[in-house]
Amino acid sequence: MQSYIELRINDSLSIEELADVAEFSKYHVYRMFKGIVDEPLSGYVNRLKRERETNLITYRSDMTITNISYHYIFADSAVFSHAFKNYYIVSRFPYRNQDTFLPRLKPD
Repeated sequence: MQSYIELRINDSLSIEELADVAEFSKYHVYRMFKGIVDEPLSGYVNRLKRERETNLITYRSDMTITNISYHYIFADSAVFSHAFKNYYIVSRFPYRNQDTFLPRLKPD
């Protein structure tokens, strides 16, 4: 299931779709995923998106922040900005302009 999520992280994934792929109920998918990955499904998807967005911000200077936000199915760059800042406690522009990697600072 993790590989399915990773391959389709840019799509709007639903628990119904994941349950269909795994051939389990939604409830069982939630429990099974949390038991294996030790992280809720939604937390895993959000973390994976933030990590991939961070890679694009850091290494793809040819992509605008707006393009990155649409790449990951955000309604607009303001929604992306809020999600990014909520996760890293720094806005995306200073993050892009820094010289070193900034680890996640905000506690869970």
